[in-house]
Amino acid sequence: MGGVDDEGAAAAGRAIKMSAEFNRDGTAKITMMGHTLQGAYKINDGNELEWTMSGITTKSKLNVTATELALTDDANRTIRYKRK
Repeated sequence: MGGVDDEGAAAAGRAIKMSAEFNRDGTAKITMMGHTLQGAYKINDGNELEWTMSGITTKSKLNVTATELALTDDANRTIRYKRK
């Protein structure tokens, strides 16, 4: 389940079930609202995650713990993914 630190966006995040999978070979997929997008990712210097899905590339600051992946964009919005 993903959520965002912004209060309004956090409420939307609770209402939308989503998951992200990152494979060791650099492939990734995100499933949201029953739709799955395939893509690719890489981790750059400075804990930056760069991923490309459907021809769109985004970069986010990356913070990984044993139970969570947090991605923060340039607008300082954070999405948190909990490990299953």
